Amino acid sequence: MLSQLSKCVKARSILQLKIERLTFFSIESTKKYSKLRRWTEEDVIDGISKSLAKYKDIQFEPFRIKTFTLGSSVTNANVKIEQVLSDITGETIEPDTVNGSTEAFPKIINLNSIYRNGFNALEQHVTDGKMTDNVDVNFVIQAMKAGFLQDLDFHERCLQKIFVNEDDEDDDVDEELYETAILANHLFSRLTMPRISNSARFGSHFSILNDDRSRNIHRMCPCDMCKEKIPYHNSGIGSEMMFYGYPDIIVYSLGGKCNIVRPQQEDRNYPLTRDDHDFEAEFDEKQLIELKRQKELLRSSQNISQFVAQCITFSFYQKLYQLKYRKDILPVSLIPTIALSGMHFDIYMYDIDNDILLRNKGDPIPLWRTCRYPEAKLDMSAILQIWMVLNHLTLNPSLPQEDIQSLKGSCDFLHLLPQERIDLIESTITMKKTFMPWEYEEFDTKGNYITSTSN
Repeated sequence: MLSQLSKCVKARSILQLKIERLTFFSIESTKKYSKLRRWTEEDVIDGISKSLAKYKDIQFEPFRIKTFTLGSSVTNANVKIEQVLSDITGETIEPDTVNGSTEAFPKIINLNSIYRNGFNALEQHVTDGKMTDNVDVNFVIQAMKAGFLQDLDFHERCLQKIFVNEDDEDDDVDEELYETAILANHLFSRLTMPRISNSARFGSHFSILNDDRSRNIHRMCPCDMCKEKIPYHNSGIGSEMMFYGYPDIIVYSLGGKCNIVRPQQEDRNYPLTRDDHDFEAEFDEKQLIELKRQKELLRSSQNISQFVAQCITFSFYQKLYQLKYRKDILPVSLIPTIALSGMHFDIYMYDIDNDILLRNKGDPIPLWRTCRYPEAKLDMSAILQIWMVLNHLTLNPSLPQEDIQSLKGSCDFLHLLPQERIDLIESTITMKKTFMPWEYEEFDTKGNYITSTSN
């Protein structure tokens, strides 16, 4: 009994030390943001409370994989998906059997039921100010408060810069990296933090892909307000036995990593700049055109293939990571990946234990409540959703048991693979700089080889 009490006291002491350090880092960072209003603790609590009261939840629906190519990069994975439908009794039915006389319904799952631990912790925190029994959950709440919300006005001002790149002339690669750097530095990295070390500071725990196109571009944050250094990586995640790819952003959150992927640009000659002479439309109209274009990019078949392959790959990697480094913590099998444009995002989730693939229902999720530059305002519901996803290894998302029972195996990915292949994937999945695929193998929905090509 005394031993257990001692552990609780020690855990509380560690948490208090973490929170004190978070407060210190926030005060230090605020010195350079002094021209803009800084939220007090009361402002932050009130802001979270209002965001929860006005929260607009998103729904997820399941998808089945029809074809895929093993041994390829995520950009060449050739993944094709279709919606999983059920009849009036809840039984799964094949989409090609649906006709005018058949009633078919997609299974709908709310995000707040998946991330119920996170929502409950936030509600408790703003209602009575109490901390949960989970030290790590309390820490990621404090990280969001001190890292992002206390300087919300400043970060929102910096994030507004993605609507116009005044320094860009015609380099569409720079345009994409410009957005990525600002979003990574002023949004994603501010909503989480790994375990505190003496050198820890907000905004330093992320990295952006440094490929041949982006090398030596934007070494400092291009917002022109914070003057902070942008960290880069050139590491990929995957296995030559399955898929492999290079995430555009890796966020190092408490307990692990989170992947963020940008869509492949189908038309790379479309920068949103004030000197764009290709259109006679006013700047406001160009913003509307860009909004539409970015939504379409997120939902193009090529990009959906990339996102699904990346999500499944990251789920395999996280399973291995947890088995190796988090043996004493309840494992998380429902692993998210964020697909991001500058103004919208999609959330893909793959449950590797139950072979369930999910994506948010309907259009991509808007990051902004209003998109009129320079008065654009962030959508706080989206901010809460991103916070949940980034901290998934701490908040432990999971599907309700009844949904697991009805959807188990619905993705149709794992059962297409021989157990020997799954064992090979699990033994070779890793994070490294170079991948050398030895064979491409294309599967159809029945698990048949379509082609097999050796390198």
